[in-house]
Amino acid sequence: MVVLLLFLLIVRNIETFVLNDVKSFTLSKLSMLSNHNIDDNNNNIKPLSDQERLSNNLNNHNYNKVIGLTLSTLYSLIPNKVDASISSRTRDSLELQRGLVNIGSDDFWYPPYMIGEWNAKMKFIGANFSSNIPLQDLSLNNRVPGFNRYSVIFAPDMGEDINCILRYVELDSHTREDHPHNIRNLIKCFLPDTKVIDAKYSFQKQSNWISSPANKWLINYEDENGYGKINLFTRKRLIDISAGVVETTEFFQQTHERIENNKKSIIQGEYALNWKLRTSASGRDQFVTVDQLRKSTDLEGSLDIYVYLSPTDELYDKEPKKPVGVFSYDISLERIKGNSKNTIYPFVPNDVGPIELNEYFGY
Repeated sequence: MVVLLLFLLIVRNIETFVLNDVKSFTLSKLSMLSNHNIDDNNNNIKPLSDQERLSNNLNNHNYNKVIGLTLSTLYSLIPNKVDASISSRTRDSLELQRGLVNIGSDDFWYPPYMIGEWNAKMKFIGANFSSNIPLQDLSLNNRVPGFNRYSVIFAPDMGEDINCILRYVELDSHTREDHPHNIRNLIKCFLPDTKVIDAKYSFQKQSNWISSPANKWLINYEDENGYGKINLFTRKRLIDISAGVVETTEFFQQTHERIENNKKSIIQGEYALNWKLRTSASGRDQFVTVDQLRKSTDLEGSLDIYVYLSPTDELYDKEPKKPVGVFSYDISLERIKGNSKNTIYPFVPNDVGPIELNEYFGY
């Protein structure tokens, strides 16, 4: 009876739109399905598991149509009517193709107006997947980042909305992200019961054109199920800065080592973080002055997390270079006043190794 009522409600109320052969459903009509699933045994509605919750929120990335729905419910009611695909423009972008080899690059240098501490709000708006591979195959594959906790360490519980503090510092006369500070806060905000044991980062400048100390990063954590280790290897970095707008893309290979119930598991995945941040002045049709940038108190933008198949995955031949999915967040940052003294640091000597700025410099 519940299934029949839901089916009639969908048939009557869903507004379907098609853009470049991408079929989606409006959030307002299906929000009541976004957090539940149909139990096949007794037709009762039950909470979604983590993997189902993530695979059931879709966003048509290039057309800003935000939606939320339960795919497993829709598949059971109207089979073959849902095609959640990344647009061809995104899929065919050369810049977003998976890096086959490491390209030597140093850590990002940001514009000076970003120095400081920021209250960051991250709102999950949905996800979007390749039409070349069934979504169920992707969501049940633990080597596809995004569908399991910690599989993207920067959003370790993908799909959650969070508020946290991010920090950018002046280090050796350059504006840099305080990576240990930010990853500690991100993990804490996504998973409050998880403790970051160590997150030291190599802030040293690139010593040659082949490699950079910042290309390798080790993060250790502990939660209620045991210990975990995240090894991050940066394959490629891209940055584009214009008046009041910053866009960065960083391609990661993440290896997650987990010890749980005295059993060790190792899972490797690949993804890219695409951050787009802009000042409020840059969003208006007007000339942006240096003084306006210097006095910026708020930033807005987006975070798109593109996920890829690894060469060892049996599905790899179906999508060897292009992203198979993208998880999207809206981002807003508001400057925290009065903390500038804590964001100016001297250089880090080459022989020091990975550090956390607060611990190493003592402030």
